[in-house]
Amino acid sequence: MKYLSTLFIFLYSLVSQAQSLKVPEDVYGLKNPVQDQGKACTSCLQVLMQKPADVEFGFTVQDNDIYFILTDSRWLELLFNKSYDGIAVDIVSRDLYSCKIKGNRANKHWAYDGYLMEPVYWKDFKKTTLIDEKGFVFVKVGTIPDELAGKELEFNLLLISNKYVCHINTFFSVPWDRWGLLEMGLFMDTIPSKATAGEKELTSEKYQVFSKSMKFEVPFEKNKYEYAPSDIKALTDSLKLNDYEIKDIQIRAYSSVEGPEKINIELQEKRAESIIRILQGYQTEKINKDVQASENWVEFLEDISDSRFSYLKSLSKEEIKQKLEDKQLTDQLEPILKDHRKAILMINLEKKIKMGDDPEKLKASFEKAIIDKNIEEAKAIQEVIFSKIRNKSLPQDYMQSIKIPETYTYGSLLFEYAIFNYQENETDLYTSIRLFEKLQLLMPGNKNIRYNLTALKIRSWVYSQGGIDPEELRSEIMALQKMGIEQTLIKRMLINYHIIRSEYQISLKNYAEKDKSVKYIQAQYSTLVANENDALNLARYFSSYSKLDWAEKVLLKYVKKVDVNEDVLFYYLNLTIVDSKKTASQEYRTIMLNAININKERFCKIFNSAANGGITFQLLKDQYLKNMYCEGCEK
Repeated sequence: MKYLSTLFIFLYSLVSQAQSLKVPEDVYGLKNPVQDQGKACTSCLQVLMQKPADVEFGFTVQDNDIYFILTDSRWLELLFNKSYDGIAVDIVSRDLYSCKIKGNRANKHWAYDGYLMEPVYWKDFKKTTLIDEKGFVFVKVGTIPDELAGKELEFNLLLISNKYVCHINTFFSVPWDRWGLLEMGLFMDTIPSKATAGEKELTSEKYQVFSKSMKFEVPFEKNKYEYAPSDIKALTDSLKLNDYEIKDIQIRAYSSVEGPEKINIELQEKRAESIIRILQGYQTEKINKDVQASENWVEFLEDISDSRFSYLKSLSKEEIKQKLEDKQLTDQLEPILKDHRKAILMINLEKKIKMGDDPEKLKASFEKAIIDKNIEEAKAIQEVIFSKIRNKSLPQDYMQSIKIPETYTYGSLLFEYAIFNYQENETDLYTSIRLFEKLQLLMPGNKNIRYNLTALKIRSWVYSQGGIDPEELRSEIMALQKMGIEQTLIKRMLINYHIIRSEYQISLKNYAEKDKSVKYIQAQYSTLVANENDALNLARYFSSYSKLDWAEKVLLKYVKKVDVNEDVLFYYLNLTIVDSKKTASQEYRTIMLNAININKERFCKIFNSAANGGITFQLLKDQYLKNMYCEGCEK
């Protein structure tokens, strides 16, 4: 049986003349364990089952020489301890799966697909094995043959136990990240708030005073693409454009699936541009725009599932298009199709500033408000100054010329300055922590200051800034509960704490403690109100510890939506496309179709080798995937 692994492989291309390579008929004396009913592999398979997922193996190439890598030397003699335990390399070239040939030219042998190199055995390599200071093992297993010159290559691994081939790995690439934290937010005011850490609350105006993001769905009428202001009045009223200015807009415009694809996309682009022209008419500053247009295959295939048109789901995209050339059929489908013509808008806004631009007058007004102890007016002027620094109409160091008395009376102004300083210099966590520690001395009982300070310390721990003590930090998180901070915020902090803690345990090779943190996160995340960014960070985190099924589960509820975040969708594909059972399902094929619609170039890149930014070109062994790739990517 062949297995899949997630360790990255460094691939290598050479330049030389091409010749034929042949593997001996006796396969170098290797034995198929099936012939011995698998008994010969019992010991080897038990070691692999006991091996922590964090102990990985794979290949790297240095000056044409192929090296087997094992990331923990303690497992070397567990995997190899008999004279004829060893390793063999199956070198596979991309041209075996060329779109120019029907099927593929890969070998149908039980042990290899490409060219199988002669095995190397423990009796020969145990004395020449290299172990570096991190405990990584390097075993030279062969040299790339000149005959494979100039070809894109991948390497499959055969683990051998007493000459029996007991384990075969086809490696594929899953990018991961152990440091992506959940959103914690920062309180934007010293006034205690009942805000929680759900998706809505984290993006509410309590957290974003001068800027906000809004999402809208705008239906389209059939064949109409020019819109008047009255057509989107509900949208413009919601935006409150007298008070806010649009900074940028992202539009995903969807057409129904009948008709030529090129015409459908052009129509959607015209509709999107018409909406942008109307919105641009409300302001002089140019709106930054990002428009993507595609056909709405996701909702079409979903909506016909339980209808009398469900038979269409078994057809290819091209076959469905041909069927929909029948006007009678499209008329019958119109009640379904009409809901698929729409745009989904993501609009970022910023509050309009009504004060003058003279820097000296602003400074004088702010200082007068401080002298008069008119805190509300001082806060309003301070917010204007921050906004102008952000849009570069005031210099970055402008606030340094203004002194705010470090007393309780002016605590809210100092608080807002500390928030602004963090937002403008997110990597300088040391300074931000010092500012909030000063605030804590001024207002020791303020729970919002304590929360922000703890959140910054968690981020500081990621970058090893500020000499953070893990146990003290955990105590600070738990103390927030007694101060009345919402449990959902504390739970997010604890998950982030364990995200960082698990990496430190890995550095100590303390796998049991690492496992405790990973299991804690897996048990807790499902109780949160999460968003797509949280889900992606968690999926990357779980992938880093080879918990691919957990990572898949985190993303699953998002990937079936037509407006799914592109990074979420493609990460889900990265995790799952190697599973032939999934790719055979109609539901999964709908997800792939959505990926092609969102970013065809990115989808096609999946079928590159890891070295060329893909997952593995050996996906093309699956005939359905090969047909999809060859029809959609190489034509």
